Amino acid sequence: MTPALLRIVGAPGAGKTLLIATLVEEFRGLGRFVATAAPREGATVITTSSGARITAERPLTADELCSLVGSVDPRAALLLAEGLDAPGLPAVEVVAAGAQPSTSPADLLAAIPAAEVAPGHTAPLEIGRA
Repeated sequence: MTPALLRIVGAPGAGKTLLIATLVEEFRGLGRFVATAAPREGATVITTSSGARITAERPLTADELCSLVGSVDPRAALLLAEGLDAPGLPAVEVVAAGAQPSTSPADLLAAIPAAEVAPGHTAPLEIGRA
């Protein structure tokens, strides 16, 4: 099974990684299987829904990410891809204070203020329990 892909985008230091970690924990609490992908120094690090890590020694495209995750982690229904530049695919953008989202409105599912992702922020994320 190929997972659905959701891009988590924003400026460096905006809170993308923290948002992904929070989302993964929330989804796990609902019994959902989620994988993640993040660029790291010219490579792509993938974390499967079981916590295993795979490193591809180059940046991967959206299709390559979904194919790889689907083959090594067939339980993963969702792939959260940090910073993936793939116009035309859905994205959640973490936006710095005073800034406007830079993601195309056609791709943007939500814009989250960076202050709401910051450590110590107390408002819970609301994820549907469908």
